[in-house]
Amino acid sequence: MKLRPSLILLLSGAFALLAACDENDGPLPKQLDRRGTIVSVQEHQHFNIEQVDSVMQSVNPLIALLLPPRYGATTDIVYYETVSHDGSPTIASGMVVMPDAPSDKSFPMVSYQHGTVLHKTGVPTRGEGEWFLGVILAADGYICSMPDFLGLGYGLGFHPYIHAKSEVTASVDMMRATRELAKQEEIAWNEQLFLIGYSQGGHATMALHRALQTNYADEFTITGSTPMAGPYDASGVQEKVITSHNPYPTPGYLPFIIYSFDMVYDIIEDEPYTMFKPPYDSIIRVNMDQSVSISYLNTVLPAVPREMVKDSIMAAYEADPEHPLKRALRANDLWDWTPRGKMRICYCKGDDQVSYENALVAYDKFMERGADPAEINLIEISETANHSDCALPSMLYAKYFFDSLRVE
Repeated sequence: MKLRPSLILLLSGAFALLAACDENDGPLPKQLDRRGTIVSVQEHQHFNIEQVDSVMQSVNPLIALLLPPRYGATTDIVYYETVSHDGSPTIASGMVVMPDAPSDKSFPMVSYQHGTVLHKTGVPTRGEGEWFLGVILAADGYICSMPDFLGLGYGLGFHPYIHAKSEVTASVDMMRATRELAKQEEIAWNEQLFLIGYSQGGHATMALHRALQTNYADEFTITGSTPMAGPYDASGVQEKVITSHNPYPTPGYLPFIIYSFDMVYDIIEDEPYTMFKPPYDSIIRVNMDQSVSISYLNTVLPAVPREMVKDSIMAAYEADPEHPLKRALRANDLWDWTPRGKMRICYCKGDDQVSYENALVAYDKFMERGADPAEINLIEISETANHSDCALPSMLYAKYFFDSLRVE
């Protein structure tokens, strides 16, 4: 087992190694590119086939019935070099899950982008969130790359929520680290690559597909992707949540986005909490230190998100089509490109958090731009399932889609 060295020492070394790096969506010249370099690996846990089955049973017995495990699985926590939202060097963490399999076999890689997490520890490397999905996939012969994203897990700073560019850099560099670790562990990658993510992970998966196609095509070839229930039309469909007078089940998304976009785009002159009315300004200021879950934050905020925002600020936002927050949302829309390769955009019409219209807008824009309808498909998973209930059937659909394309 390799022990994690002090993050302070890791960062000091990373800054020296990455001094020449700037913000860049694509690979830097090889002599400068340290992105994706493994800093440290910590073996986390091993699961034999029986233990994998127990994990499946604990999540949902249906999974064990539909996807009986073929292999054991080993999880590793990886610390790797990447760049922050502003292009400066940093260290991020993620989990790699690999099948315990004969050395004469080779396996595809899956990059799994997780859903919304506010609490710093609510991610796979901390034993929370969706870690079990990596185990389930590895037990059926996939190498799983599971980035925590910036500012989560063992990463430093605040998480840049719904920021497409840093979702991409964290994911690409995690894939590079996963590729290197698999090589070290003598687990052969067959060069197939699948992308999957739900909710924020759907947004990140769509952004990752775009970036790999546009900037990393000489390094990675996408076999198939499944963005699911993501806010692809951040400035349109999803923006309506901000101005709506209707209740919304997850009002905590609004301060999370404002804090994120203020960090990245400097959208307000003062501190972010000053946008909010008392007592919500104090509640948000205290709880946006990433020490609480988004579920908790939802319970202490008003059901109608706009009611937490100062009236003068809301009025200015609604009156100004070039308001900095609106520009930041537009910068993170994901429908202004033409995807190639096999993509399945999954949604549920009953989604109460991320409207299914996000998927329809993205798909329609792709078709208008000349995408191949034989390759890019819109998949309605359920007419009635809400955001939470849509997740499992969407994941199962994605798994069968990947299985239909993978090479054994």
